[in-house]
Amino acid sequence: MYELQVQRAHKALGLARQIVGVRFLVMQKEYEDCRAAEVDHTSICSMVREAGNGMRVKAKADNFQCMNAAYAVGLREIPADVSTGREDYRNGRYESLAIVIGTAKDMMRVMQGYAKYYGVAKNVIAVANNGICNELIAKPFMNNDVNVSLLSTCARKSGEYGSGEMGISMPVHMLQSVLNGVLETVNHTENNRPKKELLERLEYPEELGFEIIMNYDYGTQASEYDKYCDECERAVNRE
Repeated sequence: MYELQVQRAHKALGLARQIVGVRFLVMQKEYEDCRAAEVDHTSICSMVREAGNGMRVKAKADNFQCMNAAYAVGLREIPADVSTGREDYRNGRYESLAIVIGTAKDMMRVMQGYAKYYGVAKNVIAVANNGICNELIAKPFMNNDVNVSLLSTCARKSGEYGSGEMGISMPVHMLQSVLNGVLETVNHTENNRPKKELLERLEYPEELGFEIIMNYDYGTQASEYDKYCDECERAVNRE
């Protein structure tokens, strides 16, 4: 559904890793029918890393070596219908998530895309602990909103993430608007240097669906506006 926008946003941001989708397979048949490779002795951090490298993976509660991850996303100690999430599932309240791992600038750009359509993020909670399972899966799932993570020591070790990487996650129903926001703000937020780097990543100049405009960003536009205001003020004073 979002394949074209995902590809365009990936190039616009210059991400080193793929944007990751997380899906909750609540029923046994869903899990069995899923064609992703089952992984064992794993953690959610490792699964997100593998997905970011282009693999499709799945795991059930018994496959998790990291129990904190299983607890954080509700895979452990959930005996009854409501606590297993079956009631929520029947009512359509289970949904997928989209996770982006990248640099601080990448997170800035994704958040700018979010802000264009949804305004100020009101549910961002980051304590640098359980960085993937809690901050990038449980929190955005429970709040039905975007969340940002500084990751955590274990997440960086298990996921093999660099010291400069962060994460952002959101319910998948927000993804298309956020990616549209990222693309629609390229010309306004980027100056000439990142625009030149972006053009080098493209196979043809308008691959993103619009023209990359050089010598144009909100800084130059603000400067032009200031000049316009000064001219207006001088004109009024002359009168």
